[in-house]
Amino acid sequence: SGSAGKVKGRTGWEAVDPKEAEARVVLVYLLGDEASNRGTEFHTYSKLGQPFEIDKVAPGKYRLIAQVSGEPVWEQTVTIGAEEEVMLDLTRSNSLIPSGALPAEDPDRVGS
Repeated sequence: SGSAGKVKGRTGWEAVDPKEAEARVVLVYLLGDEASNRGTEFHTYSKLGQPFEIDKVAPGKYRLIAQVSGEPVWEQTVTIGAEEEVMLDLTRSNSLIPSGALPAEDPDRVGS
């Protein structure tokens, strides 16, 4: 449909060395957060420090949740208008754990 919008941005965590960031997968979900879009879900994968984009999103209010190693690190409400491009950078300061550390890497993958 011509009225769909999109969300785009990038994830980052100042304290993480760029080489380690390359290995950290971020799963970004967009979940419908109002009556008209409840049950709607979009998702995309990115790497820490890399851009992400979710397009073809029907206008409305959504919850954006981004996870690292299966743990939610960011959660924000975002409203997307018709044909609107919402820019959203996810950083340590606007995360759920601004003074903490990123969730540990999956133990099965450490040392690989």
